[in-house]
Amino acid sequence: MSAINFVVRTRTGDSRHGNVTMDGENALLDVTQAHEVSLNMRQSDIRGYQRFGEDLEITLADGRILVLKNYFSDAGGESRLFISADGYLNEVALSEDADGTLYAQYSPAAEWGKWSPSDDLIFLGSSEVASVEI
Repeated sequence: MSAINFVVRTRTGDSRHGNVTMDGENALLDVTQAHEVSLNMRQSDIRGYQRFGEDLEITLADGRILVLKNYFSDAGGESRLFISADGYLNEVALSEDADGTLYAQYSPAAEWGKWSPSDDLIFLGSSEVASVEI
């Protein structure tokens, strides 16, 4: 896979759609001032999460790393992370234990269909993130 589709929405409701190119081992997405970030991927596409200062590193199943720059910044208030594919939207709740390890809990946020304020964050197509090769 060469790119991950994303939507970044600010507190004022402005949305920015795009994709992050994953040609190498790492990719960077600046989410400064973001209130909500939605990535076109499934839970099975993600190996884990780590916090490095203000940044959130998402390790993909195939070992590549997507860095959400300034995800933990207080500039825009607390950010919310979502993953979405096939018309489903799941919120990712991250919790940190005493040694700094991040744990993710996934909960359904919305499905495509009836109008919802979350419609901008939902990806109707499948995820193109490559899974671990066997």
